[in-house]
Amino acid sequence: MTPLTQRPASRHAVVVVLLQICGSVSVNSEPGARCSKTRRLRFFRANQALHRRQTQVNKQLLRAKVSFKVSANTPIENLPVMPRIQLQPDRLEELTGDLVRPPITTPTFLNSVPKCGTHLIKNIVRTFVPADQHYEDVFIQIPILQRHASAFNPNKPRLSWGHLLFSDNAGIALRDAYHILMIRDPYDWVLARTRFFLSDNFQGNMENLKSGQLTLDEVMNLMIWGIHQKAPPLRDIFELNACAWMGTRARVVQFEELLKNVIEVESDAAETFFYDLLSPMGIAELPADWRDRIRLGSSKELSATYRDNLSGKALELPDELPETQKRLVDYAAPGLRQLLGYT
Repeated sequence: MTPLTQRPASRHAVVVVLLQICGSVSVNSEPGARCSKTRRLRFFRANQALHRRQTQVNKQLLRAKVSFKVSANTPIENLPVMPRIQLQPDRLEELTGDLVRPPITTPTFLNSVPKCGTHLIKNIVRTFVPADQHYEDVFIQIPILQRHASAFNPNKPRLSWGHLLFSDNAGIALRDAYHILMIRDPYDWVLARTRFFLSDNFQGNMENLKSGQLTLDEVMNLMIWGIHQKAPPLRDIFELNACAWMGTRARVVQFEELLKNVIEVESDAAETFFYDLLSPMGIAELPADWRDRIRLGSSKELSATYRDNLSGKALELPDELPETQKRLVDYAAPGLRQLLGYT
């Protein structure tokens, strides 16, 4: 076994600093020096603690969708600022007290590509599911999936939500769940992401986007191509959060289709759409007030990320993605829109 002091200098140096800070042991870091059994044990524990801390930071970065990894060689001054999202309080449950909501019989997971109608589908479905069946512990994503697998327990059906990319563990975890996956036209997604990143609600190591030193076209291009060590490109996000789920047990729902039926809620087509969407959860029939519930759940005032509820947008966005950026999306992710059902 290679002595601890002969392992790579970068990790050794970091562990030495950690031990000295903790005051647990005085370490001789000269080449070839060997530690006593007690010191080696403390050294090992400190090394393990460092590894756990690195893992925690990497998980936080993944939850924040920041393309960056922390290792023992990462200088402290190079660590990214963790993005913070400030949203208005969730008030939906204050308005659902009088609704009769029979329990669902199938665990249901509302999955979505980020910026693809997460709050819209979540708030609508919540109006049909008892509050005590809402799995509100956490927004489920890959780094914490195993710790929250109980959300998909068929013996205790719950309604949960998150941004869960495709993987073997994710597929296994969702094997007994009704899985709804929200997607969106990548053209509109670029605008939605741009709007969110430019808002005061999103705060992170990307404040220069709001400085006025970049044109709107340049910011939209960054949403397509990504920002080095800060935000992943469009293609990476859609590949594992959307494309890889195609053809699986996931029920894929286009944001535009959901929105159309919300707007046309009085139509027979909307009734069919929402029955087909909700019945796999164990809802045998739509309640008599189902249209009122749809209106409540889709209320713009209750959606924390609806465009009008975002504050301080630095630039005014167009209603449609410019032609140049459309061509860039098609170049960056060829075939993506066709695969997702857009033409």
